[in-house]
Amino acid sequence: MEGRRGGKRYSTERKERQKNVKPETTPSSPETPESKAQSEAKCEDTEKAACESQKEDERLAKEAEEKQLISDYVKEMEEKYKVRKMYKDRNANISEYRPEDSDFVKLDSSLKKNTAFVRKLKTFTESQKESLLKELKTLNLTKYISEVATAIVEAKLKMSDINAAIELCCLLHEKYSEFCEVLLENWQKVLLQKKDDKVTNQSKFRVDIRFFAELISVGVLPEKGALNILSNQLNILVNCDKEEHSNVSIIQSFCRHCGSDYAGLVPRKYRVLADKYDLTVPSCPTLPVEKQKGCRNLLKEYHNSIVSQLLKDQRR
Repeated sequence: MEGRRGGKRYSTERKERQKNVKPETTPSSPETPESKAQSEAKCEDTEKAACESQKEDERLAKEAEEKQLISDYVKEMEEKYKVRKMYKDRNANISEYRPEDSDFVKLDSSLKKNTAFVRKLKTFTESQKESLLKELKTLNLTKYISEVATAIVEAKLKMSDINAAIELCCLLHEKYSEFCEVLLENWQKVLLQKKDDKVTNQSKFRVDIRFFAELISVGVLPEKGALNILSNQLNILVNCDKEEHSNVSIIQSFCRHCGSDYAGLVPRKYRVLADKYDLTVPSCPTLPVEKQKGCRNLLKEYHNSIVSQLLKDQRR
């Protein structure tokens, strides 16, 4: 028994000694300057490659974004001019679509219905378009064309209402041969007349001048007389405002909405992108290219006067 216990103790002690024995380690050789330099160079190359890869990804993402931006703009302009051309072509041959005198006999000529329609025109909005177009087809407004034209010109439209108002005017022009002449007469009553005239309602005039210009572009108003009136408006707005520049918002809005038609203007960012990606921005000018130059020079003159005024203010 004693021998067995002694053997166990010996075995246990031997195991304990084996546990405490640390394995011999081979000392690592110190890193040489050459290997250290190689390691650092490798890290730098990896970081550089990652940085270049990130830059390339950013470049491709920016390029895709730019292409989408200019593509969307081109599509928007194509759609705009497609609709514009449709209206203009139809209005150029409007007599072919105009109803016969006998057709008006079937329509409602009652005072109540027609005056109610005129009242609705005075508060016209885009949301009313469908109901008013439908109602217009049922009425005989022959005796009320003057009231209709006055209501349209005096209506306090928003920019978002203009396309709907254009559509309404096109239908009125198609139905009533005298409408465009009466409409032009009413515009002359509310637009600027003299070179020292001041705009009393900036927000309404901003919409009015665009509406007037769009009516010319789609062929509702005759170019021969209406273009002279529009030119006169721009000249008054610019030439009487080279110091105070109170008409900036009107001119800016005109450039934005009608600049491509009358001055051949394209926003700079789209012009740059179109050149970069070899795309053509569509156009459907109301004025011939040679006549656009005069309008463009007038707008540029106004821009230069603003720049000069700002520089003077900074020097004070």
